[in-house]
Amino acid sequence: MIYRLWSTGVHATQLSRYREFAAERSLPMFANQQGFRGVAFLQSGHERLVLTGWESADDVKRLVDSESYRSTAQALFKLGVLPAARTSESSLRRSSSRRPS
Repeated sequence: MIYRLWSTGVHATQLSRYREFAAERSLPMFANQQGFRGVAFLQSGHERLVLTGWESADDVKRLVDSESYRSTAQALFKLGVLPAARTSESSLRRSSSRRPS
């Protein structure tokens, strides 16, 4: 499994608008993507993290290249809830975990 982490700040006065957008637009967009395994919308103060799980790195690439992802991201930026230049993303491969004997 591949995990993709996207993080951003959110204007303090816009937290409820961001939550609504995540539930009404982002979640359905992710759910319609090939290889999607799940999402966690996380928060700490004004910081927001979106951790998504994918079957493969190819699925993450398809997400980023998809029109639905680009239009969702564009709509989020146009909404005006994010501070300028405050987003980052990375992909992580899950290593196999072993329990001690």
